[in-house]
Amino acid sequence: AKDSIRFNVITQKVYLYGDAKVTYGDISLKAEIIEMDWKQNLVKARGKKDTLKGKEIGLPVFTDKGVDYKAKEMTYNFKTQKGVINQITTKQGDGFIVGERVKKDQYDNLFMGRGIYTTCDLPHPHFGIRARKIKVVPGKVVIASMFNLEIMNIP
Repeated sequence: AKDSIRFNVITQKVYLYGDAKVTYGDISLKAEIIEMDWKQNLVKARGKKDTLKGKEIGLPVFTDKGVDYKAKEMTYNFKTQKGVINQITTKQGDGFIVGERVKKDQYDNLFMGRGIYTTCDLPHPHFGIRARKIKVVPGKVVIASMFNLEIMNIP
């Protein structure tokens, strides 16, 4: 962490502030604020709001086996290799997947509610296939149920 590190021995938590980075085997996590809970094997990451510019900075970037997952906030259990990610953006093949709330299992499968699959690389895509539920098996398949083609936020 560039800014500071705070240890709480009683609760067994470590707080990293300012461009923090954690590496564990093939997994790495970068964020503005990272909280590690040694009792529960949890790591939580989030960005913070820049008060001068009025936008989020240091949003979490989680890298697992060469695949990057950008998010607004995330919680990951190192022991079970499961996580919950809010506001995810990830590249799968030639497309991008943007989801609101995503669960990641130990096999790297992603289960998301209200997501969009698109080839548009903008943070808010102009077009794509929006679905209520999306399952992603990395490097293999993207499965969607009840989906609509969406252009400029119009289904």
